[in-house]
Amino acid sequence: MDESLDEQKPGALQRFIKFVLISLLVLIITAGVAITAAWTWYDRSLTSVPDPNGETVTFTIYPGQSVKGIASALKQNGLISDANVFRLALKIQRKDGSLQAGTYHLSPASSMQTTIDSLLSGKNEEGWITTLSGWRIEDIATYLETKGVVDAAVFIEKAYAAAYEFPFLSDAPPYFKPAGQSLEGYLFPDSYLIPTTATADDIIEIMLNNFQDKFDSTIAPLQNGRSLYDIVTMASIVEKEGRDLEEKQMIAGIFYNRLELGMTLGSDVTIHYIIGNWKASLTADDLDIDSPYNTRTHPGLPPGPIASPGLDSLIAAVEPTSTDYLYFLADKDGIMRYAKTNAEHEANKARYGLSGQ
Repeated sequence: MDESLDEQKPGALQRFIKFVLISLLVLIITAGVAITAAWTWYDRSLTSVPDPNGETVTFTIYPGQSVKGIASALKQNGLISDANVFRLALKIQRKDGSLQAGTYHLSPASSMQTTIDSLLSGKNEEGWITTLSGWRIEDIATYLETKGVVDAAVFIEKAYAAAYEFPFLSDAPPYFKPAGQSLEGYLFPDSYLIPTTATADDIIEIMLNNFQDKFDSTIAPLQNGRSLYDIVTMASIVEKEGRDLEEKQMIAGIFYNRLELGMTLGSDVTIHYIIGNWKASLTADDLDIDSPYNTRTHPGLPPGPIASPGLDSLIAAVEPTSTDYLYFLADKDGIMRYAKTNAEHEANKARYGLSGQ
């Protein structure tokens, strides 16, 4: 055996280990330098300003807008230098789901971190509110108070006083809104960007302006001689009875058929309106409540709207489906079952184990 080869093995192993250690050290140093450089770049991006002499920009974050969309808009408006860094910063700070919708006054002379802090603060000039189709005045008021916008009692008082100057609130043709009636049905359900200093009057004016726009663009061309007040009243009932436009148009067609025949509407949603809340099931006493809003016992439309109808419901009220049906009910799966006669309707009740229209 060659002893010189055996003597070389320990030396070769030592050289290999030394090589590995040096390589690891180089890698660690390189990684450290890279990390330091990346962090320096990141920190510089957060603290630098896009334009020291730039003018303040009004910037809006919309409800549901993505972080990517917000970052892109900020970059396009010259408010940040790098959209990717903005998104990265939010992830690192675990704030990517915390940006507040609203309107802000932002400066390109501010650092990216300052801009992020502003958008996280929620301290903006305007904020978003969203009211839903089918809400009553009281529902809107409660929501606004919960959002810290206005006092519910003040909003209700203003909405019932209805002291606002809009053509569609007139008792003259073709509007026919009775004097003294509240704004029920006219506070159009939508998302609104409102000033943080808005009063109840301001918010009501904004909602009424929106209703005016929808009336002028969509409802007026289809009015066909119908009173707007009757349209809104019908739409408010249809809003509570149907789910989509097709279903609402069919229900509106049925209700108009019943009106033409002198039948009562028989809509239980008007009884829920009298009671003031939505009950799982109505009692015999409920159904016999003595009120002009009880459309089981009083013919014709109720004295006024019972909620704020959405645009689909308003369209259904002016463009109802032409049909021979006079009755409807929803089965356990929510599918509408229609009938031309009371006998057919009673058969549907028995078949689906439900009571309904």
